[in-house]
Amino acid sequence: MNQCNIVKDLLPLYVEDLVSEDTKCYVEDHLNTCESCQNELKQLKLGKIEVSNDATIPLKKIKKNLERKQLKTILVTASLVILAFGIVIFGFLTKHNPARNPNNILTVIESDDEVIIEFQPEIAGYEVYNEIIDNEFMSYKLYAWYTEWNRISNNDEILRFSVNKNEINNFIIEYSDYENDKLIYSTSGYLGQSFHVLVALRLGYYLMIDLAIIVILSIMLMIYRKNHNFKIWLQRMILLPICYLFGHFSIKGFNTISITISRDFLLICAVTICMYCASLMLFNHLCVNVSKREIF
Repeated sequence: MNQCNIVKDLLPLYVEDLVSEDTKCYVEDHLNTCESCQNELKQLKLGKIEVSNDATIPLKKIKKNLERKQLKTILVTASLVILAFGIVIFGFLTKHNPARNPNNILTVIESDDEVIIEFQPEIAGYEVYNEIIDNEFMSYKLYAWYTEWNRISNNDEILRFSVNKNEINNFIIEYSDYENDKLIYSTSGYLGQSFHVLVALRLGYYLMIDLAIIVILSIMLMIYRKNHNFKIWLQRMILLPICYLFGHFSIKGFNTISITISRDFLLICAVTICMYCASLMLFNHLCVNVSKREIF
């Protein structure tokens, strides 16, 4: 077999970079030891040898289309990843961090007509839960939080909560950080047991279901590893629960307890969708690259 003839036939494609990596290595290995083929290559690069483009035009078009799609994939994937990290940063800056010590964050102001709870400027917001106790007392439970964004922006707004004594005669006001409750005001010295506000645990259940799905799909991948088409679909499917796992740890870390369940779950889903679309495009891009190597 005359290797020079084979290499010379491949040189036009080699010059246009339309060969696979294996073919490229084969040609270059031969060029290192063959002066005749080296001269042929120089003549091609200088344009002294005319080569019919009929054979290379279809390959050039395919390569150009693949490169264009590759560029779009890279740009869209990068945009989705940047958007996902933007959502994570937004989640961190607006996360509701419980204010633990009521002595440092609020002041009780009492007048003849009302009781006012005034919060420090660092408090970004508060919620009030109320319930009638023993058909006698109205129990108010306050929960306040701060955010990193509120601290960075140096917000001077002061939040207040008030109870009108003329409308409600007997009441107590407690402060809760969802772990401990502290009585901060009582109209008649009531020190009995009030009610508890439960935190949401659903994120923990969602995380357990997600991990179970990952395990099931991983087992299926092992079972059907020889079925190429089904394996591809399983690989695409398993990316979704993996991205949800990433979204959960990005927004909540290792914590599964949430006091703002709707907000946290929406942020997790937003990160999941962005990362899944990005990873799916990257996965498809890798599949295209494999096909490209087979073509060239």
